[in-house]
This record gives sequence, structure tokens and C-alpha cells, in this order.
Amino acid sequence: MGSRFFSRSETLSRTRERDAEITSIFSGATLFAIGVIGEYLARVFVAVTTQPPYLVRSVVGDGDADGTESHRSGASDDPTP
Repeated sequence: MGSRFFSRSETLSRTRERDAEITSIFSGATLFAIGVIGEYLARVFVAVTTQPPYLVRSVVGDGDADGTESHRSGASDDPTP
């Protein structure tokens, strides 16, 4: 009866070792996947934060201190040539 108990204990030991190996493999794969996702999110964050918060389609004019507007395109306000 003693050898029977020993062999069962040995079988449990092997099963626990196998379970520990499988758990380690899946834990490593999970940590690797989390690292890949984190790297992707970091690159997206950097790409988004380096862009301006809005895009300017065109600039009509900006007010000067004396109240007149200057146009960046260089066109004058006078429509006659």
C-alpha cells in the first residue's frame, strides 16, 4: 500500500509540474501580447499628440493694432487693377 501512495504522489507531482509549465507559457504569451498592445497604443498616442488640435483651411486676415486687416495672400482690398 505504501508504494501505491508513493506512485500517486509522484503522478500528482508530475501533473503539477506540467500545469506550472503550461501556466508559465500562457503567462509569458499574455505578457508579450500586452507589451505589443502597449507599444501600439504608445505610438498612436505620440502620433495624435504631435498633430495640431485643429486644421486651418484658410486664413482670411488677422487684425492689426490699428484696426486694419492684413491679408496673407498679398491681395489688396481694392478690386480695381
